[in-house]
Amino acid sequence: MDDRASPEEAALGAELSRAIAAAVLKLPPEQRSVVVLVDFNQFNYDEAADALGISLGTVKSRLSRARGKVRQVLLEHPELLPAGLRP
Repeated sequence: MDDRASPEEAALGAELSRAIAAAVLKLPPEQRSVVVLVDFNQFNYDEAADALGISLGTVKSRLSRARGKVRQVLLEHPELLPAGLRP
């Protein structure tokens, strides 16, 4: 959170974070594990592949599919997105 954010911006940011977390929890486990490692824990693709015992290509395809699903959920709630990202 930005210390300079208004209360409204802070509330929208918190709501967006909850929406992202809820969308990630709905992902199939194999996609969720890749998202958690790469997007939340900052693993690089090779590290995620090693940690999960899968190929680099599998990490990339699962991550792409997972991000697409999360994106679709967020597009259903454009009011939560920053103005520059709204459709």
